[in-house]
Amino acid sequence: MNLLNFRHCRDGFAVLALLLGAGLLSGCGANIAGTPQGALPGIAIHGNVHGGVYPIQDATVRLMETQSNGYGGPAKQLLQTTSDSNGYFTFPDTGWSCDANQFAYITVTSGHTASNNTNNNVGQIGVIGNCGQFLSTQSEIDNVQVFVSELSTIAAAYALRSFITVDDTQAATGGQIINISAPANNNAPSGVCSFTGPTSCVAAGLAHAFQNAYNMVDSVNFSNVLPSGQARNTPPTNRFAYIPQAMINTLGNILQSCVDSSGGVVGTYSSYTPGTSRCGDLFWLTTPPGGASPTDTLEAALSMAQYPTNNVTSLFALQPRAVFFNPTLSQAPHDLSLSVFYLTETFGQYTGNLTFPVGLALDSNDDAFVLATSALGSSNTETAVLGLSTNGAVLFAGPVSTTYLHPAGIATDALDNIWFTNDSAGTSGALLKADPATGVITTGTLLPGAAGVAADKFNNVWVSLDSTSANSIQEFTNASLSGGTVTPTAQSNVLGASLMSLSLDGAGDVWAVNASGSNAAAVVLPNTGSAAVPGYTGSLSSQTLNAGGGFGIAANAAGEVYFPLSNQVNDSIYNGNLTTNNQGTFTGSSQDATAKYNTPNQAQVDGAGNIFWTDLEPSGQVFQFVPSSTGNMNQGSLYSLLPCYPNSGVCYVPAVANGRSMQIDSTGALWYVADATFAGNPIGVIIQTFGVGTPTWPQLSLQQPGVKPQ
Repeated sequence: MNLLNFRHCRDGFAVLALLLGAGLLSGCGANIAGTPQGALPGIAIHGNVHGGVYPIQDATVRLMETQSNGYGGPAKQLLQTTSDSNGYFTFPDTGWSCDANQFAYITVTSGHTASNNTNNNVGQIGVIGNCGQFLSTQSEIDNVQVFVSELSTIAAAYALRSFITVDDTQAATGGQIINISAPANNNAPSGVCSFTGPTSCVAAGLAHAFQNAYNMVDSVNFSNVLPSGQARNTPPTNRFAYIPQAMINTLGNILQSCVDSSGGVVGTYSSYTPGTSRCGDLFWLTTPPGGASPTDTLEAALSMAQYPTNNVTSLFALQPRAVFFNPTLSQAPHDLSLSVFYLTETFGQYTGNLTFPVGLALDSNDDAFVLATSALGSSNTETAVLGLSTNGAVLFAGPVSTTYLHPAGIATDALDNIWFTNDSAGTSGALLKADPATGVITTGTLLPGAAGVAADKFNNVWVSLDSTSANSIQEFTNASLSGGTVTPTAQSNVLGASLMSLSLDGAGDVWAVNASGSNAAAVVLPNTGSAAVPGYTGSLSSQTLNAGGGFGIAANAAGEVYFPLSNQVNDSIYNGNLTTNNQGTFTGSSQDATAKYNTPNQAQVDGAGNIFWTDLEPSGQVFQFVPSSTGNMNQGSLYSLLPCYPNSGVCYVPAVANGRSMQIDSTGALWYVADATFAGNPIGVIIQTFGVGTPTWPQLSLQQPGVKPQ
């Protein structure tokens, strides 16, 4: 839907960067590099590298180009140079070229700050963007300036974590090669599916990840002005969104502790002595569970992004006493995850009262569509569908409806149509279709109690009912929804009330959770045909899961289905047989003392098999379960994440509550909606959390849950 690249916002970006660089934009600070080097005739890309307040001298600076060599495969080096005594670098015009369908970035290794010795543990990165958009002509190339620092490194590490690897072959001499690459099916200009024959799709994870990094830190400019290098307060595409500048600065200060030193390594993790060196301490504390210790600051940043609950307090304490990047957090956060917040009531003229987002769905291009209301329950007076581009720009705010006041679920089908349900027992209970370009409700069918909704890869729409009436799961074809009452093309017997959520696995089985009563139950309508030609001649099957308070279902790539329930995770396995495998329970306290969830909501699986879910509670936390490699579904690690909304130096914990539906995009970012309260005012938020997840196909109708685009 949205061809995601940087060209369409270039003029706005240039003006913002100019104001930042001149110190004219309040709250953003002055240009930390001082007076920038002027553009010289015949000079290609130029910029500056810094470690906190100090320029990095004699650093190896490389201009790199991404490749379509899989996740983190070998990239292509275009040019190499060295930074001068003020941290400036230039690349001579040697007739090089950058492929139009790839992305350019700057890497910095080795060098030293102030009077320190050479630090071979420096590893920094700064994104540029699509070669065809910014490096296609000499004039474009000459106008690019890049500011590389700990902040640009944090932004790239969190946004591009799944696409980056570091070749440490020459690490001892500071000659690390930083590779960014994606497979061809996740390196498209925009995500799209084709239905001319068998469904074929491409994703745009690499493009979107570069945009995410750009949105977080002002590190590249395309108008021959050196960027400020500072963390942003808002993304350039959406002035009503909020970027946690103090959190990014805190993460940058943690890296600064190593960059502004003479280096140091961990050696053997088990025998390392804390306090041996500042770099050694950083690498020791960011060592992944059961993994090897980092050897440069980029690898440390990548580890913080992927394992944000690891040694939080100790890492926070690594910041230099006189921190350079300000504002910073004054106390350690719950975790080191990094999120951006979009406010639902600022989408446009219709949305001033839409403070309670209910559901979220992604399309093939990672664009997000949100059901939002003016209030929850019987006091709601308005409902609308909102559209948000993956780059943060508002796509649309659909006109509000005063009829459908009990919205429940939302989904996109394989053609990017938007479907949502209205969970009412009366004549307003319905399955509805909204225009993917405007949010206008175009058609619907009467369906009292419609709650969960999902679409399959054949463009059939499935609905579960929050009702004790018969036909608890129903199937509709797109063509049948022309209005009025429609007989479903498949129907099944009643199995209790409150089938609030719905999901399809890769084999075509249709799953739901019966959340009524004290014991939740897994419910499935099995596919009795094949994956290519599905059939549903059987009846619903059910199995009690020995707990209540859960709504989430998460099928992984192997066909295993997880059900997060109140303070436990149960599981059932494939083909609708409801055969359990090592079914059991564990509590949050046995895995992570802070992981306490009560009413887990929608669950999703990322491309690495991790299960994430939100909690419909005031805690505002998101949970991650990492299954054990032993194959036992109930063994693994449980973590809780709390998105940091900084206020006066602390993460304002009451700012986020009641997490609802979640999806994972082709960059690995988590998207979900929640309620929020700030200064006593309700604020509906759409939250995008970077780094912790692994890329997956964003559109659930493709029926590839937990599959990594390859």
